[in-house]
Amino acid sequence: MPIKETVRYHFRSNLFKYVFLSAIFILGIISGTYVVMRYDLNEVKDVTVFMDDFFKIFSQGSVDYQAIFKTSILNMTKEFLMVWLLGFTVIGVLGIVLLVFRRGFLIGFVSAFFIKVYTAKGIGISLALFSAQAILYIPVLFILSIFAFEFSMLLLNMVTGKMKYKTDIKKFILFYTCVMICAILIGCVYALSETYIVPYLLKIIM
Repeated sequence: MPIKETVRYHFRSNLFKYVFLSAIFILGIISGTYVVMRYDLNEVKDVTVFMDDFFKIFSQGSVDYQAIFKTSILNMTKEFLMVWLLGFTVIGVLGIVLLVFRRGFLIGFVSAFFIKVYTAKGIGISLALFSAQAILYIPVLFILSIFAFEFSMLLLNMVTGKMKYKTDIKKFILFYTCVMICAILIGCVYALSETYIVPYLLKIIM
């Protein structure tokens, strides 16, 4: 089967799962936004002062690109590996849902905080911070999560004896691992954009 047809079949056959994950992700964003909106600006005054000082230093000083890249790679690899490992457990689906919700919550919380404190400038900061995530990181996280779903369900069916046909588990593990490696490679592109493009955009905005 050609690659184009394979990709199309994957998304068509897993459409419900992608819709479900998207709903969980959006719910996380809404929850994070709601938490921020409950706070009064006076309650986050100390955090606001800290952020003002941080952005002032950030816009005037030099950026440690190596440290940013290492941190971005480490955080991305840990999250992707967590999703991959959860696929090897029969309760992996719940863990993956929680990870996706957490990612949405963090984006909603941080974006809402910047918008609440900096208004129009906060929108620009949020777009600078999360545009690369929306284009690269989140789609890859979703795709890896869907394969983890499938592998987790495969293991569950094997454990409960509901497997109706024999499956070469070794081939599936190899394929599943290749998907994870591809996800990390694409994540490296995201890390590069977060390292070099995001700081540049933030300097322009600030």
